[in-house]
Amino acid sequence: MTVSPSYPSLQMSARAPRPVSVLLAAWLAVASHGWSADKPSPNAAEPDSAGPLALSWPIDAEPGLTSGFAEQRPDHFHAGVDIKTWKGQGYAVRAAGDGHVWRIKTSPQGYGKALYLKLKGGLIVVYAHLLDFTQPIASFLEDEQWRQRRYSIDIYPPPDRLPIRAGEFIGRTGRSGCKAPHLHFELRNEENHPINPLTNGLVLPDHEHPVFAAIEFVPMDVRSFIDGKSESKIVALHRLKGQPARYAARDTVQISGTVGVAANVWDRACGLSNRLPLYRLALHVNDSLLYSSASEEFSYGETRQVDIEYDCPRYRRGEGSFRRLFRPRGYTLGFPTVEGDGLLRTGEGSARRYLAPGLHTLETAAIDASGNEARCAVVLLVNSPPQILACSVSRGRLAVLADDPETDSITVSLDISADRGRTWERMTLAREGAGNGWIEAAWQPPAPAESLLLARVQVSDPFDAPSHPVFRPVISSPLAEPEPGADEVSTEKRPTTDDPDETRPARSRRPDSSPRSRTDRVRQIGIWPPDRAPADTSEIGVSCTAEQIPPRLLLALRSRTPLAFEPELTVEQRGAPPRKIALHAEAANRYRGEMKVDPRFPGEAVVRFRWTDAWGRVGEGHTRFSVNGATREAGGVIISSDGLAEIRIDPGSLFSDLTALVESQDLPAGEGLRPASRAYEFGPDISAFARDATIAITPRPGWARADPRVAIYVQTDSGEWQFLGRNREGGRVTATIERMGTYAALLDTVAPHIWSIHPTSGEVADAKTLVSFHTRDQGSGLTEEGINVELDGMRMVAEWDPFEQRVIAWSRGALSPGHHLLTIVVEDAAGNRSEVHYRFEGG
Repeated sequence: MTVSPSYPSLQMSARAPRPVSVLLAAWLAVASHGWSADKPSPNAAEPDSAGPLALSWPIDAEPGLTSGFAEQRPDHFHAGVDIKTWKGQGYAVRAAGDGHVWRIKTSPQGYGKALYLKLKGGLIVVYAHLLDFTQPIASFLEDEQWRQRRYSIDIYPPPDRLPIRAGEFIGRTGRSGCKAPHLHFELRNEENHPINPLTNGLVLPDHEHPVFAAIEFVPMDVRSFIDGKSESKIVALHRLKGQPARYAARDTVQISGTVGVAANVWDRACGLSNRLPLYRLALHVNDSLLYSSASEEFSYGETRQVDIEYDCPRYRRGEGSFRRLFRPRGYTLGFPTVEGDGLLRTGEGSARRYLAPGLHTLETAAIDASGNEARCAVVLLVNSPPQILACSVSRGRLAVLADDPETDSITVSLDISADRGRTWERMTLAREGAGNGWIEAAWQPPAPAESLLLARVQVSDPFDAPSHPVFRPVISSPLAEPEPGADEVSTEKRPTTDDPDETRPARSRRPDSSPRSRTDRVRQIGIWPPDRAPADTSEIGVSCTAEQIPPRLLLALRSRTPLAFEPELTVEQRGAPPRKIALHAEAANRYRGEMKVDPRFPGEAVVRFRWTDAWGRVGEGHTRFSVNGATREAGGVIISSDGLAEIRIDPGSLFSDLTALVESQDLPAGEGLRPASRAYEFGPDISAFARDATIAITPRPGWARADPRVAIYVQTDSGEWQFLGRNREGGRVTATIERMGTYAALLDTVAPHIWSIHPTSGEVADAKTLVSFHTRDQGSGLTEEGINVELDGMRMVAEWDPFEQRVIAWSRGALSPGHHLLTIVVEDAAGNRSEVHYRFEGG
């Protein structure tokens, strides 16, 4: 079979493979001397790093970054760059240009004390986590805080109220809203979208090359494979000797079907060890650009797409940050700079570009905002393993009908077992001929003629890619003659992915592999003598398990006795046409298949299977499983098996269709929290939503339903329970959520703890004394709204530091002499309250 190449150079035939070392040498020769004329440098078309204006370094400290723009964070992109303050606070912060104070915002969390400047050109500059502001900004803020009698403020001063000049001292660096001191520096355009500071005026002295660690290959459907498996594969990279910015994989990666690529690569700057995201990534196959992206701009409405821009499951498991070099479904970000989805497709077709069989060079380029680049190469082998379409084994003779659309050079192996598959002996085959697609060979039986022998047959191609094994009873009668027309090729179209609109030509298939009656199959394949079947009927039977690993359904069948051929299996989802699932053997009595569950048809589904054992006895059975899910267009409701927990997803709230699995378990009582329901694990827990969904849980009867402190909590990656909400909807508790995960209704019965109050009861305080105390809560947690400090009945402005567990409150004006009453009230998110009343003397 001949397939014309779809990519230019380094196109190899499967029958004449070139050594991997030759391909890497050719790639290195190009990579070492720059980009060719028809392949411009990935950053050649990018704007000058100085951007439309040159911004001076924003703080009076040595330059350094700890985080970069569009970096992966839980459920969001990092919207700016984090500037290193060398573990200290108090560095002077300077205005980036002429303009005015556009916004002032203070909060105990998030950005902390943040200042927003609008420059004359329209850019918005954000400085976050500040220690304090300079005058008159501080006075303007304090006036508003006392007017509202609260610390958290979000205010937009009139444009002429607080003008700013370039380089003006506007505040000091701190750690407000976070644990570690640093300055979060952010640029936004006139649409209030974050843009990359390092390509829009902020100059960073950087001469360090990016670093590659690994490449990930991701099968996009159940018919796509990497190294023979339908699961993601991580390929480690090593740096080439004498090439500080060139990396390569040691082994060839074999792919078939539709495959995506992701890269674990990072940048460094200023001699620091912090790993920074790359500005631009590019993917080439055989010198032809397939995909490229540049982290230039995104909107806050798109920030949750971080979970499809990066490999979220690996990130949450702590396996590194892998950035995808393809467009997943639901992707609307403007990062890509080329058309197309970036997926590798093998086979042939006219609607898309396909990789032909053979060896190819995959190159990934990583470029930072200063133009420093690194590249890595992986040699791909596009090769679909051969298939056995029909097989018969008699004593001394073997006939196999094998199919490989990429080569006619197929090797056959035969193993024989005399103990029903417990031990195997490799047979020496004497090939006697081939015709009409059949391969025939002779072999010498190792056991007496009366022995019941079991055969294991496999075929492999020139790349040693094996087929799935086929197990057959060895019969004593001669083989049936192959049917006429066995060399004809089917022109049937079949899907290449789970998208029914995308098709490609089927593998070449002879009529011998087409469906026929079970009687004909038994006659062709053969069985052991029925009179020698075990009398004990308890040995007859096949069991089937259906395991959901959303969105896939894994089907495993186990037989008590050898089978005459592969079982037949059909899956019936309610409201959908039955689907026949191909099974392949893993052992003499074990078979496996898989499919993608369709979330459009929720409810109970049935798996029906039929088999014929090695003595010709026929049986059938079934098992059931539940389908839970929602679609991007219609939304849906995902319900637990007991009906007491559900997630409601509105239309348009998903990036792509979601197949879910819900499991539950009882919870032990924890410190400060009492279970009011079972814990419900809505999986897969890595599935994020484009928009919030609603979870509703019905607490247990009795106290759990009556107590208003019962709330919904989510289990974090560290195993702790985090408060979400306690809205009521009839007898249910509800909350909004951002992703799938483990949720429970819990009761917090413990009030917050207050200690280290200053001034103490009876103390004489001077006129400048501030009120301070520590507070914490071990259950539902604290919020700023739940902390109230009053002096003589008047509310004070109280600044809460959740990381230090400290509150500082101050009174405007001098403290008068005489008796004063201090009242502290701290209420947690569940409604538990602690109060302290102190009397002290003013000096």
